[in-house]
Amino acid sequence: MAPNTAGINPSVPWLVLVAFNISSGAIFNGGPLLRLGAAFADDGLATDPLVVYFDAAATSSFEKDMDALKLMNTDPTVPNMYALSTDSQRLSINAWPANPDSNTIIPIGLKTEKTGWITFNTLEMMRIPDGLHIYLKDETAGKTVELLPDSKYRIYLDGGNYDRRFSLVFRKSGEVISPALEPVFRAYFTGKTLYGYFDKVTGEKCHITIANLLGQVLWSKEVVGNGQQHVIGKQYSSGIYIVSFHANDKVVSRKVFIVNQ
Repeated sequence: MAPNTAGINPSVPWLVLVAFNISSGAIFNGGPLLRLGAAFADDGLATDPLVVYFDAAATSSFEKDMDALKLMNTDPTVPNMYALSTDSQRLSINAWPANPDSNTIIPIGLKTEKTGWITFNTLEMMRIPDGLHIYLKDETAGKTVELLPDSKYRIYLDGGNYDRRFSLVFRKSGEVISPALEPVFRAYFTGKTLYGYFDKVTGEKCHITIANLLGQVLWSKEVVGNGQQHVIGKQYSSGIYIVSFHANDKVVSRKVFIVNQ
């Protein structure tokens, strides 16, 4: 069957070949290949794909005969995901040198026009060598998720550019990957002010509530920003209060003693 080349510039035969090879599954030289998607999946919206494949002739810089530059989506409901070459080119198809190891890091960029839950998912893994493990790393959230067939990673993001937050990292069987840092939650009273602090929270959003020992909720608000000292009140009488942090489908509570002098 001939490839469907509608909408493809015939003066760029490489793009025609790419379109045919990806749709037919006959990728390049038969080396390892990963196809990753990103979408506002909760809203049932379209997925933006990224292809990374490995070839002995490839380099980490952009090569017009092996890579494809990213063409940004015009639909604001579809995110833009791309690999970043070492010469800072945004790529929708990225050829990388063969035999990745624990020193290999492939930066993944993301650009969104809207705020919401982004889901990264593994669309396809082909010819991945036995014993090679591929991970999606989220530097800001402190999470590293192994990419397995049909695996997903979901995170809440504001609209904007994220060019250095995400990356692909690799490990061979038996190699230990550093564990992701656990989220941190603190509440404390100082200088007549009650503060809440959280860090390493996925999406950098946390809903904080403050209750007295009778269970009455005195304050409730969504707070944004990892690693920041957030003012959560100054009007409390002396006593014991429970500050609860709601994030990542979990609730962590801290007890605070307030003494007004």
